[in-house]
Amino acid sequence: RVRLTACAVYMFSLTYEYYSVFEAKCRDLMACNPQCEYSDRVDVRAWVAIDDAERFEKRITDLTERHVRLMRLDDAYIG
Repeated sequence: RVRLTACAVYMFSLTYEYYSVFEAKCRDLMACNPQCEYSDRVDVRAWVAIDDAERFEKRITDLTERHVRLMRLDDAYIG
């Protein structure tokens, strides 16, 4: 049996400087490892438990000094 978690799904782009802060300070709020694409920036897709979504949004905008624009996609279940 697999236990599923209802998650808010976010996409956003970070500079490498902000990505290191994101990795250090936001991992505890994510339901699984983020998917990342690396180029001159890091494009991130992150899954966050629905109950932690508001806290995640506040934390990431504060950590990046409001330089990130979060795009919330359709919620999903992950297991």
